[in-house]
Amino acid sequence: MVVLSVLMGWAASAGAQGIADRAVSPHTIFVGSAAEDYLRYLQTLGLASPNTLWSARPLTPEQVRRMAPADTGHPWSGTGELVATTRKVRGVVIEIAPARVLTWYSAAYPFGFNDGAVWVGRGLTASAEFGVALSAGPISATLAPTAFLAQNQPYPLMANGGTGDSTLNDPYFLGGVDNPQRFGRGAYGRFDLGQSTIRADLLGFTLGVSSANEWWGPMVDFPYILSNNAPGLPRFFAGSSRPWKVPFGRAHGRLIYGRAGPSPIGASTRAADARFVSGLIGVFQPNAFPGLEIGGARLLHAAWPDSGLSLYYFTHVLEGFLKKNIKKVFQPVTDEPNESADNQLASLFVRWSAPRSGFEMYAEFGREDHSWDSRDLIVEPDHSSTVGLGVRKAWISSVDAVDAIQLEGVSLLPNHLGRHRGEGSYYLHGNSAGGHTNVGQLMGAGIAASGAAGTSFHWSRVRPSGSAKVSMFRFVRIDEAPADVQYAVGYALTSRRSPRLTISGGVTAMYELNRHLARDVFNVQLRAGAEWRPQPGSGH
Repeated sequence: MVVLSVLMGWAASAGAQGIADRAVSPHTIFVGSAAEDYLRYLQTLGLASPNTLWSARPLTPEQVRRMAPADTGHPWSGTGELVATTRKVRGVVIEIAPARVLTWYSAAYPFGFNDGAVWVGRGLTASAEFGVALSAGPISATLAPTAFLAQNQPYPLMANGGTGDSTLNDPYFLGGVDNPQRFGRGAYGRFDLGQSTIRADLLGFTLGVSSANEWWGPMVDFPYILSNNAPGLPRFFAGSSRPWKVPFGRAHGRLIYGRAGPSPIGASTRAADARFVSGLIGVFQPNAFPGLEIGGARLLHAAWPDSGLSLYYFTHVLEGFLKKNIKKVFQPVTDEPNESADNQLASLFVRWSAPRSGFEMYAEFGREDHSWDSRDLIVEPDHSSTVGLGVRKAWISSVDAVDAIQLEGVSLLPNHLGRHRGEGSYYLHGNSAGGHTNVGQLMGAGIAASGAAGTSFHWSRVRPSGSAKVSMFRFVRIDEAPADVQYAVGYALTSRRSPRLTISGGVTAMYELNRHLARDVFNVQLRAGAEWRPQPGSGH
């Protein structure tokens, strides 16, 4: 807090000193933020560069610089939402991001997804974040931590067969996934490095270390592999700093090596082990079809070895996709030496936005684990598969407003093949006890592990004075008889009270049928927050 107060005081006085200026925010537009979402709307409307590929995020500083619109001709022009307070000291550019405080009150049980490191429990939850970035030439460092504290009041839990603290873990897959129902029996909080990154961007290449969230694929609410539903993976990354010109189009990609850690509750089961995570994503934009991007991604989990990481851990992500052709089992299972204890998630995706139409449509097809051989892949490509679909339409409804609607759905439910052939569950693996989680939260679609599905609808309006958004959701938590199904309707708004201060609020009402396969439960969640944005006067 002392550091934050000093930075705020410096930023507030910078304009009077005549040494501050305003510039695009290349280092402080984060995954899942309102600014990032707004830039995506502007791109579909033809008001921002069409060459940014949205299926591999976070956007790099070079991508933001190349796509950012002039600060005129759209609702946020002149508001400072897409620019940061900067100061240059001895060749080092200092960029200050907004400081935010958010609070939630959940009446009956926890509710929330795609909120980064924060876990919103029952009762009151509060979070705070700020950001500052330093850059000099190709080198930059962003410090953007998040801290939160959840009151975590008690509420009825589903019996999972565990004892002690393990009764707090996942209600359906105790020891199979580190996704707790409740994080302890009292207040729960964490300090997380959040959207922090140290990187170098030079000659079209980028590399660095980061704790920021990755978002893979074009889905807006329910991506299959990586999202901001959990804390970001501490990781090393390398790839392209901008889409490269290649024959017939542009290509963009990233390679990551990271560590997924357990939750405090995971320590009560065999899900306590950390996992080594390696991943690769590539996106292509063909010249012949403006607005089209196609790509694929792959992510692998493996138990972190006590003996240390060998070279094989770093080449494992390049392993063949057909299990029959894998000559060396990566982590043999004791009782099945031809089976590996690692787990794979892979997806293919497509996004198309007709230039300057405000319209986009997108889809993602995901697979859990390998096919055995080419025949298996051809005959049953949908084995252990998921499907996500979405459409968005934005339009300028007046000189100072952008409206948008969005409809999206994803299914992680078992398909018809399960009647004749066993299928693996989604986001968990029999030999990888932590599942697809980091610090107890799912890293992909934040619905539920295994048999789950989600549908969302949003209407939003953005104006210079603030924004409004109506949302509706349907979640299938577990597909059994009777199924656990949740419906939610929410309204959120922001209001710019001054060039520096924006306040926000919202309410979401939920009705869950057969919660924990037992009884219907009504819940309501209130939200309030404030954002302080440095806005120095013009320099001299």
